[in-house]
Amino acid sequence: MITPLEEKNQQLSENILRNRRDLLPVDLNNEEDLNTIEKRRTRGRKQKKSKKQKRQTRNLLKTIQQQISNLQSEISALHSQVAALVTTTTQSGR
Repeated sequence: MITPLEEKNQQLSENILRNRRDLLPVDLNNEEDLNTIEKRRTRGRKQKKSKKQKRQTRNLLKTIQQQISNLQSEISALHSQVAALVTTTTQSGR
């Protein structure tokens, strides 16, 4: 009878072998392999740059939203002050 630990180890061994089979050797003298490697590097750089741009855009959006919220609060406070002034002015004008 196989214990759970032995079964787990067997699965890990099978996964390791499968992963090794999936890795193909790279021939540095082969122009196609060199192009593939360069494409991977370029793709990695583009993805990194894209993530950076997305992060910057997201942070800028948060900043703008915060500024809008602050302005809305200030406008609300000004409305209250204007309403108070109008009320005071009309009462004193009677």
